[in-house]
Amino acid sequence: MPVELLHPNLATDSAIAKRVQDELVPLIRHVRKDRRTLRETWLRYWRIWGATPDQESYHGRIQTYIPVARRELEAWTHRICRDLFPSDEWFSLRALRQSVEKKTPVLRALLDFYFTKHMQLRRHSKPFVRQLVTLGTSPVKVGWRTDERTLPILRELLSQEGEPVGLEWVEEKVLDYIGPTFHPVDLFSWYVWPVTVTDVDDATLIFEDLLLSDARLHALARTPVNRDDEDLGMLYANVDELLERKRAGDQRDRVDAERRRLSDKGFTHPLDAALPSVFWPNDVTECLWKADLEEDAVTRRYLVVVGADDIPLRVQRNPFLHGRSPWLCGKFLEVENEFYGRAMLETVDKLQYFVNDIANQASDALVWSLNPGRSGSRSRAGST
Repeated sequence: MPVELLHPNLATDSAIAKRVQDELVPLIRHVRKDRRTLRETWLRYWRIWGATPDQESYHGRIQTYIPVARRELEAWTHRICRDLFPSDEWFSLRALRQSVEKKTPVLRALLDFYFTKHMQLRRHSKPFVRQLVTLGTSPVKVGWRTDERTLPILRELLSQEGEPVGLEWVEEKVLDYIGPTFHPVDLFSWYVWPVTVTDVDDATLIFEDLLLSDARLHALARTPVNRDDEDLGMLYANVDELLERKRAGDQRDRVDAERRRLSDKGFTHPLDAALPSVFWPNDVTECLWKADLEEDAVTRRYLVVVGADDIPLRVQRNPFLHGRSPWLCGKFLEVENEFYGRAMLETVDKLQYFVNDIANQASDALVWSLNPGRSGSRSRAGST
């Protein structure tokens, strides 16, 4: 990317870092707290999909679960995925000018390579659609990734006449991955404010809670914003302060919150209490924030990364060429003046509870009628 299209990391600017801590950090905490009620509703829907008994009115000896709602959710997921990819030729291109029409097959083959080998759209579309149907809202992050590594290669040496004269070992960079990415995002760790906007690009703040390893943080702290201009700084700053905070145990509240979130969904959290703190991931929040942080007082989108909820790691003008959000969001049923969509389970959740209660009550009544108790069994045995 040309240098003039990139902007420096402003996290080392004390004035801007203070504004992030005074304005952005309290807003992030408020947005998390404000969504607690909606979070409990989503967890209830998630338990219905997971066939986990929840909110029963009848409590007896029989605990059966008839997953009628889950069957409908999977049916909707299958139908949507089938319509998204109806066949191998699920997308096409049309040339706008006749002069470039011959290039259309080549461009289509390139896009097919990206979609199939790199983005893996078919594979990632199913969890994206399942979350969309179950919870009503499903975000996805679309970006561009380049992975390189250095390998020793044996190269042949040639004389001035072009004759082989020997061999030598050299190190060359090998391109492992280059292309777009398509990653479904867990809705429980993704937030939007204000919640009355309709589109992602209209929001003032969008952020995602991440857990990054020490190695990943060190790699980002050593990666320059642009290799041709070191004055732009590194992608992440103040990483040592974040790692020192983790060693001091100041992230325990976020660790416990993350453990509760995953335990509600039936998972074991990687940050187990018995695990040494050196292996704990680091709490990082990646934000896209509309603000006027620089001296010209112009409101712009900034990519802000905050560690441990108050350490600015990255403050940079939106580095994406399209100038928009890297997150896209699908909605199952869109409602006016509400950002989060409504789920299919909103209309059938009570029926699922009703089916379970009727099934459990009928099973208990059947067991009692066939085996009313020991006294009745002994009396019948004596009379016989």
